Parts: sequence; C-alpha cells; structure tokens
Amino acid sequence: MAEAEIELIKQPNPYIAHGDPTWLSIDLRVFVMRPGDQKFGITMGADATKANGFIQQVMFALTHGNGTADGQSFDDPSVLSPDEATSALYLTPADEHGELVFNFGLARVRYRGLIGAANVQAFFRMFNAQVTTSQYDYPPGAQYRRGTNGAGLPVALAGVASGEYVTIPFFSQSRVDTTTVSMDTQTDGPESGWSQVIGNVQTINADPTGGEVDTFFGCWLDTNQPFKPGTTDPNNVLPLKAQPPLDGKFTDPSNPPVPLAQAISRNLHQCLVAEVVFAPDPIPLGADTSDNDKLAQRNVDWAPVGSAQALSTFEIRPTSPTLVPGQLPDELMIDWGDLPHGSEAQIYIPAVASDAILSLAARLYTSHPFTRVDDDTLACPAHGVTYLPIPASAGPNYAGLLSITPPPELRRGDSYDVVVRQLTSAYGAKRVQSKRDATTGEAENEPAAATIRRYQRRIVIGAFQVTIPASEKSLLLPREELQLSVLRW
Repeated sequence: MAEAEIELIKQPNPYIAHGDPTWLSIDLRVFVMRPGDQKFGITMGADATKANGFIQQVMFALTHGNGTADGQSFDDPSVLSPDEATSALYLTPADEHGELVFNFGLARVRYRGLIGAANVQAFFRMFNAQVTTSQYDYPPGAQYRRGTNGAGLPVALAGVASGEYVTIPFFSQSRVDTTTVSMDTQTDGPESGWSQVIGNVQTINADPTGGEVDTFFGCWLDTNQPFKPGTTDPNNVLPLKAQPPLDGKFTDPSNPPVPLAQAISRNLHQCLVAEVVFAPDPIPLGADTSDNDKLAQRNVDWAPVGSAQALSTFEIRPTSPTLVPGQLPDELMIDWGDLPHGSEAQIYIPAVASDAILSLAARLYTSHPFTRVDDDTLACPAHGVTYLPIPASAGPNYAGLLSITPPPELRRGDSYDVVVRQLTSAYGAKRVQSKRDATTGEAENEPAAATIRRYQRRIVIGAFQVTIPASEKSLLLPREELQLSVLRW
C-alpha cells in the first residue's frame, strides 16, 4: 500500500512543465539573436540598448497569441530548439565572425482554471557551473536568495554560499547599476518607452471554458556584455567575493564589482533555472527542478566541447555528516551513454582525497572501476554506468572537473551524451495492513507500532548532461579560441 501527501488549495495554480530528461524543460528555452534577426514578428535592434525591449515584446506577442506569434510557435523546434547544443549561447559579445550576439531566455507558464491568478512572477537564475544540487532552499535561501523591492514585490538576488556568489538573476527589465544602488531595488515590469510589452510580473486571465492559458516570461541573459548598454563603461555587476553588503551598492576598492562573465562563469556549460513565484502556493523547501511544477531547469551550453577531450567543471553536494548506521552516502551515478569502447574518464575533486573515495567505494561495493591518478584524481573506463560515492562533509559544496577522452577513431557528425546524477536517500513510513486469520478472515490483534514500517529509498536530487560532438578541428577552433580567451580573462 502506497501513501502520499497532497495539498488542496482553492486558487488554481500556475505551473511549468518538465521535459524528458527533466534538465531540458520543454517550457524553458534559450536562444541567440543578432542585429536585424526576427523572431515571433519582433526584430532585434542594432545594439544592446534594444535587448530588454526585444524580449518584452516577444513575451507580449506570445502571451497574446497563446504560444504563437507571426506564424511561429513556441513549440516549433525549428524556431526555438529544445536541443542543448543547437541552442548554444555565447560568452563573448560577438561571434566568430565579429557579429554582435545577444542571449535570451524564455519560459512558458501554464494555467488552467476559471478565476485567474494575480501577481504571478518568474525569476531566472544561472548557476556558476554544472550542478547536481539545484534543490530549493528559500527561506532562508542560499542559491535562491530573494528580497523585497520598492514596489513591495519579491525580487531575485544573487545566491551566496561559502563566501562566493553562486547564482545570478536575470531580468526582462534593465539591470540596476549595482555601483550606485542595491540589487533589491530591481524591478521587472514593462520597460518604459515601449508599446505592447509586458514584464515578469503578470496577471493571468482565465479562459472562460477552463482551457489552458499560456503566459510567457523572459529575460536578457547579459552575461556576455562587457559594457553597460549604450556606453563604454564596464558592465561591473558583482564582486568576486561575497562580502557585506551582499547586494550592493558595491564601492569597496579592495573587492570591486566585475563583469558577469568574470564573476559567475566557471564553465562552458551552466545551469539556468526558472522559478514561478505565486504567493498562494509557495515552493516547499527541498523541492528540485525534477519534481516541482514551479521550477524548470535548462543546461546552458556555451559552446560544443571538442572531439579530442570533453571537459566539464561541476559542483556537487557532500554527503551529510550526520548519517546513522545503515544509511547510504550520496553517490554520483554517471551514465556514459553510448560512448565508444575504449573511452576513458578522470574525475578531479580537489577538496576530497582520492584515497578517501577509494576506501569508501571498497566498503560499499563488491568491486569498483576506479584507479588512483594522484591525491585528488581518479580514473575509470567511460562505459556503462558508474557509481562514485561522495564523502561526508559539513562544509561547502565540492567543486570538480570531469574529463572524458574518447578513442581517436570518432566519426565526424556523431554526438555522445553523458549524464551525471546525484543520488541521496529519502526516508518515510508506511502503514502495513494487519495479518488476517485464514479461516475467519478477521484481522489479528497487533500492537499499533507494528503496523508502521520505516523505509529508505534512493532519489535523484539533481543532474546535468555533457554533450560530446565529433567535428573537424578547423570547425571547432575559432569558437573555442574565443571561449578560451574569456575563461582566461
């Protein structure tokens, strides 16, 4: 017999749908625009001063068309690709041909009901690396920090953990200047001076028949902008160290704000999360992007990884230091997909001794595939599914590097996906029916405590994917050089 807890509210609920896999939500998309490009009947302007107005007009057009505008549908993969690699964004302000590029995010929020929903908001946040720990933590909030702005509405703030900024919010409206004001003064309504626009605070009007209403929220992902729009002033947003005042204004010359790419980008693959904020139905603590209808995740691919070696930084949560006997530690479950035979991998976690992981694996598993490379690095074949136990710690999340080296005989055009999930234990109790007498059918008398059974099960708390395309060096090189220059800076 299974048991579950449900919540009943009188107010119908705005929600967002997951995809398969869940880290590529069907209702959260990212895309690139260049000056003069048109999407959903809206033309991108000549420079960065037009970016906020562009995304707000797109949101307006799709909302009023219930998902379709100018003959283009949000669901059409040729308009907004759901594929991570083909919707790759840019860390640089211009592409490999020197043309300006602007990155955007767009989320569909669904609603079914008869009374409508007021003050529905959407927050967009980018994590600084691939993460398996996107669990919702507000309040108090570390990754999902928020405040209240001057309009009395919630506002997303930069996430802070262990003295570092680990998430950064994005908006449809112009980002406030954090060298002169605090981030909690940010608003995200319609941009002034534009017609037919909406912001990320909306009232959803119900369909009279109770049918689905689709409302669109969006943001300008201005990570690749070195200058403030319309100026030659540096686009300095966040300091490198998270020190008071955490939200600005930032005036400390010993910890000055720097551009977003320098402050937050730690990987060519990052994680974008959309959060639907609706006061009558708050998101519960511990919810994640795979099991809550107000959180959606999309792994952001800044550029395809090379065919010679795939590299991806990541962040994982340590196992809790309060495990009791019989409880399993957290594990990374790495699904190597259909990588060709002979592929090899290395996993580097500088905060954890490789000997500690090997000792834990030896106690947990009959056998394991790991060999020691150095004090902080393990190697293993990249084949099938590999489980890596995560040592316990009360400290911050572990940072790591996954390196995958396929054999040299790859075929151009092939693509391989590697999925990394973090497993943890969840606990619960279930009621067990009393035994019945075979003759009379009556329940036997048992102590009340005997009807309750405790259980432990494994759940996924987060995941990310690394895509490995096989291509010619000459095709990969120009964009890889651009990305390398940004990461070195």
